[in-house]
Amino acid sequence: MKISSSIRILNTALAVVLLIAAGFVWESVQEHHLYSRLAQYGNEIEINCTEISTLFTELVSLKRERAFEQIEKRFDTTLIFCEKARLLNTPIGDRYLDDIISKLSISRKILDNIIKVRKEQTGDSKIETFENISVQFFINSLMLLRSLHSAKNMWADAMTASFEKLLLLLIGFAVLLITVLCTMAYYLQRAVIKPVSLLYEATNAIASGDITYRVPDFSAKNELFALRESFNLMTENIEINQSKLKVEIAEKEKTQEALLSESYKLKSSNEQLEQFAYVASHDLQEPLRIIVSYMQLLSRRYGDKFDEDGKRFMDGAVNGAERMRSLIRALLQYSRLNTQANPFEDISGDDVLESALENLEHMIEERDAVIVQNGLPELHGDYIQLTQLFQNLISNGIKFQREGEQPRISVSALKKENQWVFSVQDNGIGIEKEYGEKVFKLFQRLHSRGSYEGTGIGLSICQRIVERHGGRIWFDSIPDQGTIFYFTLNTGEVNNGK
Repeated sequence: MKISSSIRILNTALAVVLLIAAGFVWESVQEHHLYSRLAQYGNEIEINCTEISTLFTELVSLKRERAFEQIEKRFDTTLIFCEKARLLNTPIGDRYLDDIISKLSISRKILDNIIKVRKEQTGDSKIETFENISVQFFINSLMLLRSLHSAKNMWADAMTASFEKLLLLLIGFAVLLITVLCTMAYYLQRAVIKPVSLLYEATNAIASGDITYRVPDFSAKNELFALRESFNLMTENIEINQSKLKVEIAEKEKTQEALLSESYKLKSSNEQLEQFAYVASHDLQEPLRIIVSYMQLLSRRYGDKFDEDGKRFMDGAVNGAERMRSLIRALLQYSRLNTQANPFEDISGDDVLESALENLEHMIEERDAVIVQNGLPELHGDYIQLTQLFQNLISNGIKFQREGEQPRISVSALKKENQWVFSVQDNGIGIEKEYGEKVFKLFQRLHSRGSYEGTGIGLSICQRIVERHGGRIWFDSIPDQGTIFYFTLNTGEVNNGK
């Protein structure tokens, strides 16, 4: 049964019992009140009757005429109290009141006879009659007082009995109320308090980390019992999920350790490759320089003895050696981006751009290029590498230009959240979309050497410089209209150039 239904039934039962008990108590209180008033009226009647006897004695002994009037008033007052007692309508009161009123009436008639004798008779007969009637009055008064005394005792016993009955009812009511309250307390202890305390202990145990704790069984089959079942089911699911989570964490830690190991191996391998590229490109320059020198010397001394095919072969060998020397220099420059890089420092973007334009001064004048700069922000990075970044992007915009078109390069920067987004826009030949990834790969060329000179490593160097500074590089291009290269640089310090 639900807790709310059980409590509703208990409350209803308590209310019914209390109403019934209150009805009995109220009835007993009313009965006791009636008998208390009856006893009070009995006392008043007794006082007045005693006063009548006293006044009559004075009348007889002292011959006080005023005593008649006082006796009559006392009779009237006594009869009033008798009528009030009769109006209480109590069986025990009516039984004695009839006798008392009857004796009062007799005493009143005797008093009236005495008054009549005093007025009508004279002499010895008057005295004798008066004495006889007085004796009758005293006798009736004694009988009246005796009846009144018996009535008073009976009424006092009835009042005492009603009081004892009221007291017993109050004691019974108190016992009943205590019993009902104890029953309700027992029910609440069994059905609510104990289950709640068990659930509270369970929540504390779970909060302290003991997910194996289960709520013990209890006898109350109500909502709290259902809550216990749900709570234990929840803790079981938590325990199962925690076990699975521990397994997953162990597997992830194992995978992470493997990844760290592979990352360390890959880093070591990259460092070795970079060192190899640097050493190889550096060591190859000297023998290649000797080959080129001897080929040029051979061409000058014995060139006139070669036929046309010989001269062509000699020129091809010299040009190939020159191209190889350019590639080796570019490779050496690429390998030095990390091994011989400078630490980051606070620098001016405008100063970096000016250095790049000074390095390209001859190319800009030769191609009559127009460079538009819109003011660059303060940066934190490698001054030399950022100079090379702008230099490569601007030189590409000038170099890859349409025939007869004046090169126009625009450099600007826009702040977006915690990064600066730089753009280098040209009006050159543009790049097809299918070459979007190819342009940043090492030694990748989109055009023949006869059309445009270069080694195909410039944009790869740009990408590596941007990545070292914590940014990324991309482009947006329309063929035969131009290209915009974008790259981002953080506004704050970025890993200190590592």
